[in-house]
Amino acid sequence: MAPNQLLLKTKSSTSKPPANKEGERDTMQIVENDNNAKRKMKENADIKNRAQEANIKKGDKVLLKQQKTRKYTAIYDPTPFTVESTHGTQATIVRGNQTLKSLNSLT
Repeated sequence: MAPNQLLLKTKSSTSKPPANKEGERDTMQIVENDNNAKRKMKENADIKNRAQEANIKKGDKVLLKQQKTRKYTAIYDPTPFTVESTHGTQATIVRGNQTLKSLNSLT
């Protein structure tokens, strides 16, 4: 059975008959195999990219990347921020009276 028929529930536009009706597998089995393959690919990519969980907690001091304006501008703002709260991959950081919400920063 073609992938578009299994996953998208659409009919193929070709008039060619299926090659082997006896070897058709259950749709759930095919979806499960697809999910397993995607999980394996993600694990391999995480290993290759050395991905790991961030262990930033409330009260930690963090540096924030700054936009480069000149050739010799530092990559990070030298004055640290303090983490006020975290939720998933986003953090609320504070420095003095300045509060920022940083999205997808803890990956």
